Amino acid sequence: MWTSAAISILLLGCAVGLMVSHHRAWRLARENETDENELDFRWRQYRRRMQTSGMMGILAVAVSFGQLISEPPVLVVAFWAGVMLFVVWIALLAAADYISSRHHFARLEHDYIIEQAKLHAEARRIRSVQGNGCRPKKYGKKPKQAGENMDAEPGSETENG
Repeated sequence: MWTSAAISILLLGCAVGLMVSHHRAWRLARENETDENELDFRWRQYRRRMQTSGMMGILAVAVSFGQLISEPPVLVVAFWAGVMLFVVWIALLAAADYISSRHHFARLEHDYIIEQAKLHAEARRIRSVQGNGCRPKKYGKKPKQAGENMDAEPGSETENG
């Protein structure tokens, strides 16, 4: 009896703590986010997580209340079947949140990779038109040409092949 009460209190405390955390995260996203798609994702994430945390709190109360039910057996079975449905629903919401977050961040990563490739292409284009910004040394030697050994020390025997 005491262990189920302790588990219920712990579960209820976790649920309340998570709800406070989710609310703070949503408030920060709402205040700081300018991208409409990102804000929409954050709103849906907030709803899912608040629902899951709220259901955890209900589950905590149900576990405590379930200890008081002993008669009739049909009521006990029906009650605990309902509790199990809650647990399954919480697990489904958690899985949906995981999948949604994974999809969202994979899409962001893909967008960043595309943007990075565009920037690299633009940098290569600019270097090919303007050069890479390196000037020949003032020592009177000409810059190395394609096909010359670039790793050789100046003046060494292997400098020109």
